[in-house]
Amino acid sequence: GTVIIMMPLAVPAAIATSADLAVTIGAVLSGGLFGDHSSPVSETTILSSTGADTTPLAHFKTQMPYAITNGFIALFIFVLAGLRANPWLAIGAVALQLGVMLLLKKSRSPALVNA
Repeated sequence: GTVIIMMPLAVPAAIATSADLAVTIGAVLSGGLFGDHSSPVSETTILSSTGADTTPLAHFKTQMPYAITNGFIALFIFVLAGLRANPWLAIGAVALQLGVMLLLKKSRSPALVNA
C-alpha cells in the first residue's frame, strides 16, 4: 500500500525539484519494503508466519536484524546520493551489507537453528 500511495506523490515532486528520479524511486521502494518487514502486523508477516507454522511475533523477531541492517545500508546510500558522492561507493556499501549478513548468520542463536 505504501508504494501505491507514495509513488504518485514522490515522482512528480522529484521532477518538479529536479531531484534524481532513480534515487527517489529507490527511496520509495526501499522505504515500503523496510516498513513491511519491520511491522509485526503486516500482511506478509502474518502470512509468512502462518505458512511457517509459527507466531507472527516470532517471525517478526527473526526479520528485524535483516530489516535494520538493510535499512541502515539504504540510509547510508541515500545520504551519499544526497551529497552527490561517487556512485561507486554503493558497491562498498553492498559489500558491507553482505559482510554483516554473514556475521549475523554465524551468530544466530541455536534456538532458531533447531526450530
